[in-house]
Amino acid sequence: MYPILPRVYSEAVGVFADVVEVGFGETYSLEIGSDDIPIFQDSAWGASRSVPANRFYSKEITLNPQPKTAEIRMKWHQLVGNNVDFGRFFANLSAGMYAKTMGLWNAVLTAAASDTTKVPTGLTYVFGSVNWVTLANKLAALNNTGIGNLVAFGNAVALSKVLPTNQTGSSAAQMDAAIATLLGADYIRSGYLGEYMGVRLMPLVDAVVPGTQNGNVTTILDQTKIWMMASNARKPLTICYNSATPISIELEPMRNASFELGMNVTIALDTAAVFAERAGLVTI
Repeated sequence: MYPILPRVYSEAVGVFADVVEVGFGETYSLEIGSDDIPIFQDSAWGASRSVPANRFYSKEITLNPQPKTAEIRMKWHQLVGNNVDFGRFFANLSAGMYAKTMGLWNAVLTAAASDTTKVPTGLTYVFGSVNWVTLANKLAALNNTGIGNLVAFGNAVALSKVLPTNQTGSSAAQMDAAIATLLGADYIRSGYLGEYMGVRLMPLVDAVVPGTQNGNVTTILDQTKIWMMASNARKPLTICYNSATPISIELEPMRNASFELGMNVTIALDTAAVFAERAGLVTI
């Protein structure tokens, strides 16, 4: 089978990242234009050419999808003789593909968080009401939009911490008062607010680290970071898939001595931090 584009990534991630495809074995390149803001100098008629020049530069980013492969096998008699749901076979496969995609996505974001060329120091804050609004105000100005058009992303644990009193100096009485008044219904219903200080909050669907599902269950997304960006801006990340990557399914158990059904799946993808438009980071 040759799928055109695997649908194994979170829809929330689809909002945060551009997902593109290229042909088998091909690469993808995108052009990042300058975000420089030209300075208008005091001048005079007839002397406009004497002001200092503002130079614009662009940058090209290339994505080269690399293959990631999983080999899956199960006993024929366990699948067929015991009437095991064969659909579960494919569901587990999709979970692994999703975990790999989210893992690469999260690794790129983690690296970008400490890269000042991607996230300038003036766009990184520790959570607090004033810091939150300060960051939102900067991002709105950078993207020529209003604070109401900003979106903050994080997993449910991080978003659950976004409360007016969830900072140094808060008390249980203040927290109870906040929840019991205007915050109660939204917070208790979903576990996090739908909006905070004018910025919409959007949860990301987390993924389980393969191999931890039956023990110390570990998820991929950082529970202490919330990203903020303009909803009408270019997306910070790009994920590139190779289309027509083959999926091999062996359905003849007599070919081997252990009577197994097997599946070999390869996906080819690459992820890059673009940040053509500025996004901010809140540590909470």
